[in-house]
Amino acid sequence: MNKKIRDTFIVISTILLFLMCFVMHVNAKENIKIEEVENSYKGTVVKVSAAQNMSKLRIYQQLSDGSWIKFYEDYDVNASSKNYFISKYRLSDTSKTKLKVIAICDDGTEISSEIEVKEIPSEPTPTQNPSTSPSAAPTSTTTPTPSTTPTVKPSTTPTPTPTQQPTTVSLNKTSIKLYSNGKNSETLKVTVSPSSSATSIKWSTTNKKVAKVDSKGKVTAVGEGTATIKATINSKTVSCKVNVDKLSLIDSTLSTKNCKREFYVTPKLSDCPVAQSFCVTDKYYVCALKNSGDSKQVLQVYDKKGKYVKKFVYTNLNHANGMTYNPNTGLIYLAPLKGSKYFTFKASTISKSKLTTGSSSFKYPISGLAYDAFKNEYYTTSGATLRRYDSNMKYLNTFKKHKYTIGQDIGCYNGLILAIDYVKKGDAYLYIHRASNGQYLGKYHVTLPGELESVTYDQYTGKFALFFNNGKNNAVYTTTAIKLDKYCR
Repeated sequence: MNKKIRDTFIVISTILLFLMCFVMHVNAKENIKIEEVENSYKGTVVKVSAAQNMSKLRIYQQLSDGSWIKFYEDYDVNASSKNYFISKYRLSDTSKTKLKVIAICDDGTEISSEIEVKEIPSEPTPTQNPSTSPSAAPTSTTTPTPSTTPTVKPSTTPTPTPTQQPTTVSLNKTSIKLYSNGKNSETLKVTVSPSSSATSIKWSTTNKKVAKVDSKGKVTAVGEGTATIKATINSKTVSCKVNVDKLSLIDSTLSTKNCKREFYVTPKLSDCPVAQSFCVTDKYYVCALKNSGDSKQVLQVYDKKGKYVKKFVYTNLNHANGMTYNPNTGLIYLAPLKGSKYFTFKASTISKSKLTTGSSSFKYPISGLAYDAFKNEYYTTSGATLRRYDSNMKYLNTFKKHKYTIGQDIGCYNGLILAIDYVKKGDAYLYIHRASNGQYLGKYHVTLPGELESVTYDQYTGKFALFFNNGKNNAVYTTTAIKLDKYCR
């Protein structure tokens, strides 16, 4: 009997020990916190803290339909203080929303946290200075008599409390690299402990010809060289070294060595074998194809594992030449070759959605279309011409491609346009331009098999996806070899 009790006790103790370890493991995964979100009409600042050093970090915003969109990522986090500040992008939705942060720690642990964000306030309108306003004038000019004037005894005057001095002051980064003709600014953030201590920060630079800094810690490149940015709080000073270089033009190759074929676009395509355009949503790859006479078009839908989901057949897209996805509207946009009208359908109900005519139109006929989720802008191409539009499709500016043989579709990334120039099968170029002024930044030579038809950035995986026309062997490739962050502004 005693032996049975002892054995039972051992079994129960083992189970409890296992449960305790499991709970500790779960809690470790949640050992990250969004400490603060400053959300105003001027921008969004997010502070993240973790119990251990982070090496990678992503932040997602929840849209009104409940889906999540990635609006910030950093694959090279310098968070030795275990605190991380983000002030790069505005939230894409001004209503009440949620943020979710996912971080990879130095030991490989993945941790996450969510926080609810209040509605972004609208920009305040200027108001009349009360001191000069007629309503601020006194209603009576009667001077109070000395007998009615209150007196304060010296003994009741409070003694000023000495300002608490900070014990530690640190910057979120100790070194940054900027480019005079590329990524030319970054904002530094100071962490003070205790948080209640004086936080009046004095910023300075050791070389104004290389880098300048404003009162909010934003560092901007001025010219090539090195400088040190200093932040002083009371008697404590911390510094960050800034290196400013000049970027050389991009000159790289995309091949089977640095690109991965995800799947062949082959099912049920005997009637529409010619690949044309392509886009990526949070759940799907959507491929547009046509027959040789442009009279019939097919949209084929695949999941993120390359599994065929559904197809749609249309007869009014005329070449189905441009396609893009806007996560803010939840719509996929399709642009035919002829005319300036576009068509849309809902990505969230892709299996039931019907094609509808867009509520507005572009200024010119287009053969390529891209939506930039970073800048909330649309870009189009027609032959050698690239055009830029705002979020309401209002025309902004035009410029020419660096070179032009046979223009195809375009892609985009954070203010940059990736324009396809097709030479022959297995030989194409991606010319990189700055969308704001058309500045040419370099090229990628694409040697993958087939005719390169479309390129798009998948913000949900951080990869670029390329769509190739090879007749019955149409294929989708993905790559991380396209690296453009340092060229963005």
